[in-house]
Amino acid sequence: MSLVFSKNGSTPGPDSPGVWRAAVSGASGTLDFSGIPKGYYYAAYLAGGGSLEISARLPFSVGTLISTLSLPAATLPQGKPFSVQFSEGRGTPKDWVGLFKAGQTPGVDVLTAYLYVGGRTQGSVTFDLPDLPPGEYFVTLFINDSYTEVSPRAAFTLTGDEPLKVSDAAVNGRELRLRWRSTPGRTYVIQKNNGLAAEWLDVRTVMPADTFHEEILTVDATAEPRVFFRLMRP
Repeated sequence: MSLVFSKNGSTPGPDSPGVWRAAVSGASGTLDFSGIPKGYYYAAYLAGGGSLEISARLPFSVGTLISTLSLPAATLPQGKPFSVQFSEGRGTPKDWVGLFKAGQTPGVDVLTAYLYVGGRTQGSVTFDLPDLPPGEYFVTLFINDSYTEVSPRAAFTLTGDEPLKVSDAAVNGRELRLRWRSTPGRTYVIQKNNGLAAEWLDVRTVMPADTFHEEILTVDATAEPRVFFRLMRP
């Protein structure tokens, strides 16, 4: 018979990773374990060569702020859904990710939004808050419907749309160069109209990764002697 400590979400079989094991004899006693990294674990008795659990699992944790959270970027565009990745969670039924304004105290100030993680120890949740105003925020993971934080806070800035303005437009031969101040992760559409069509036509859709973006378009003065371009945010 053996006593094992195993990470949440794993099965303490004889060859399982993340398992600390010690042989036991007698009906009672004490065993010392060392070198266990921080995380969420459970202890159990195994028999039958280490493949048969013969006790209820006893959960415990090592360390503090064990779980981790991450966002796609430290700056996010207002009005768009965004996902929060989490890992090393406790896995209790009502663990949840809370969204707060910067400077607020969970459990004292009213939270802005929340999502349950469905008892999972890792994965993601997606906030879809089109009316959330620009500002400074943070998200953190809480355990089982409580205000006990089990992860470091992940701070981010929600930015509103600045007035859309092309800062530079120049034609060089058959090339039209457009440059504008952009919001990383925001979608922009370049459209054109030759003065004859009733509608503007999409030429290119781009999602810049920086705060300034440049696009080069091909123009054909012979085929389209008169053409207009414009930049749009969907």
